[in-house]
Amino acid sequence: MKKNLVVYLTAGYPSAGMFLKAAEVAWDEGVDLLEVGLPFSDPIADGPVIQAASQRAIRSGVDFDRTMSLARRLPPHLARVLMTYSNPLFVRGWPLAFSEISRAGFSGCVLPDVPVEELLPLISFLPENFYLTPFAAPTTTGDRLNLYATAARGGAFIYLVSLRGITGAALGGAAQSAELERLISGLRRVTHAPIYVGFGVQTGRDAARLAAHADGVIVGTAALRALALGIKPFARLLRELRTALF
Repeated sequence: MKKNLVVYLTAGYPSAGMFLKAAEVAWDEGVDLLEVGLPFSDPIADGPVIQAASQRAIRSGVDFDRTMSLARRLPPHLARVLMTYSNPLFVRGWPLAFSEISRAGFSGCVLPDVPVEELLPLISFLPENFYLTPFAAPTTTGDRLNLYATAARGGAFIYLVSLRGITGAALGGAAQSAELERLISGLRRVTHAPIYVGFGVQTGRDAARLAAHADGVIVGTAALRALALGIKPFARLLRELRTALF
């Protein structure tokens, strides 16, 4: 069964033109969902590759408004969500921020620093047909799983972190796979929302392994590393990942 491929790009990295070209390539190579990172000065969940991309974009003037402007130029049929941290949206005001993100063509928002308990009150601020993505991790306990049934609504997916660490960290072995399988089984019992596994996906082999029990994978660090080498290496990586997920 075909699994979904979600690819992360930092808005405006390595340049505005390359970002938009990479999004076109993503559409051409069969990416199912584009996760666009809003450049932020303190991306606590991200490893050095995404941190460096965010800093470079910030230095080139990419902020919230510029990200929304770039989003409106993305391929119209390529579904996209915005990945950001809570601070830029809090200072803007939650209702206004979510409205602006929705109007820029995003179907949802990924907030890695907001636990599922704190995500639930924000649902009241959401515009129609817009969702928030809850995070689950190997540290998520069984008594919290029912919260995901409420949070993952309106087309939302669950972002399952594959490891205890930051983006770009190496995957573990059989014990990690067993741990993820148990967590996925627990989530399946409470929600029908798609479950996508992220953190540590570097190759097609990684993608196939992590998607074995999930609905797809999220690839960020490896995508940015490939894009830094050029559009052709980026396209090759996406082709490898897409092939592995059929």
